[in-house]
Amino acid sequence: MSLSINLTIDDFDPLIAYTSPIQWTTPNPQDNPSWFNQTQEQTGSVWHEATYHQTSFRGAEARFNFTGDSLDIYGFSNTSYQVIIDPSLDQPYTANITTKTAVSSTAESSSRASLFSSTSLSTNAKLTYAQHEVVIRNVGLPEGTGVLGLDYIVIGGIPVGGEGATLTNTTVDDNESRLRYTGDWTTNNVTDFWGGSSAYTDAPLASVSLNFSGTSLISIRCSATDVFTGSAIYVYGDQVNDHGYYAVYINDTEMAYLTGRSGCASPEGDKSCEKLGGLHFFAGGLPEGEHDLRIENGGTEQNRTYFDLDRITYTTPSNYSARVPATDLTCPFVNCTATASTASSASSSSPVPSGTASSAQSASATPTSAASVLRSGVAGVLAASVLSLGLWISL
Repeated sequence: MSLSINLTIDDFDPLIAYTSPIQWTTPNPQDNPSWFNQTQEQTGSVWHEATYHQTSFRGAEARFNFTGDSLDIYGFSNTSYQVIIDPSLDQPYTANITTKTAVSSTAESSSRASLFSSTSLSTNAKLTYAQHEVVIRNVGLPEGTGVLGLDYIVIGGIPVGGEGATLTNTTVDDNESRLRYTGDWTTNNVTDFWGGSSAYTDAPLASVSLNFSGTSLISIRCSATDVFTGSAIYVYGDQVNDHGYYAVYINDTEMAYLTGRSGCASPEGDKSCEKLGGLHFFAGGLPEGEHDLRIENGGTEQNRTYFDLDRITYTTPSNYSARVPATDLTCPFVNCTATASTASSASSSSPVPSGTASSAQSASATPTSAASVLRSGVAGVLAASVLSLGLWISL
């Protein structure tokens, strides 16, 4: 047995890739910069971190990869949509869903519901603990009306320790001496950042590194390197429309190629639509031993883009999990005959409380990587014992 965690991914986090910011409508987080870290009573918003993505475009998609054994998607809908799991497998799973949840003319007045839950499928249709790819696609209604909204996603079954393990979480702020920066970096002193500051760069190939021991890691957009011993690591930072691509490496293996661009449909390169507290990278289920994390800024001298690092958190267990994600799948499930490849269902109309924001306190994850649009086949190739989460956005 393993000690596992759940990971919550907000709709704004770079781990989710959207077809185009023009097809998806979002609030502007910059209007209320501290709302990402406040309660519903304080913000008056029902949405996780006070954000959402909504679309009425037929064929609009959101994609992400994860390593785990359960999946829950929350949002709002009064239309038809598909949830496709592992579309490249011989037997992919497609849920064709039509919902009539409470959706008003404005998302702020709508109510959140469960759009999909893998645990509500057949009792024999349990997701295999493996790396999975998920596509959420707006199908629309024949009359051409309807809205699909995405609020947040919860991934379950991420191992971060062995049975009975105790977890120790360590947070490294952007200004600590443990981080090794290369290239030109500037400190941004803003109260809403963790510790009151972040580090940012627009220098191509600028990077930051950290040594650590742990099982998980979370990071935010930036260019950084970190050496660590642990089972998980989280990277946090902000998203702005003048941010761009960055690469994440663990032990010199590229795990993800993501973009720090924000979700608002304002001009690329415009310093607007800043969203603080975003989860820019996660890896869980890391094996025992020392690990090296490096985040490297993209862009070119002719087209510079920014990357911000707020903090890095890693998890160290008292004993490690031996759980390894399965490979060479035929279908997404443990039993490929347990459920048909296509199913129709209606999601619950009752609001579902938001999960806890991603944190090192929540479970174990093997590194999952969202296949990069520009580097597909690179970010998606991971060591069997490692799980990372990455995302990409088509611009």
